[in-house]
Amino acid sequence: MQIKILLFAQLKDIVGSSEVVLEVKNGCTGKQLIDKLINDYPDITPLKESLMLSMDDDYITVEDIIKEGSEIAALTPVSGG
Repeated sequence: MQIKILLFAQLKDIVGSSEVVLEVKNGCTGKQLIDKLINDYPDITPLKESLMLSMDDDYITVEDIIKEGSEIAALTPVSGG
């Protein structure tokens, strides 16, 4: 299945785009999606430990299953002041 991932903050800057489309297997987990993202865009490897995913506006864990047709976002923690 194809998953469109919206990218924010450093991820957007590194990849050079605000979204990417990845081909993943049905039943893909958050961890598998992160691994695929890093495989396709190795420059984001240093951010792997802080990378967070959301699905349909809710944060998900690495164990959660990615649902086809869901809105996925990848982001790193942000700080404010």
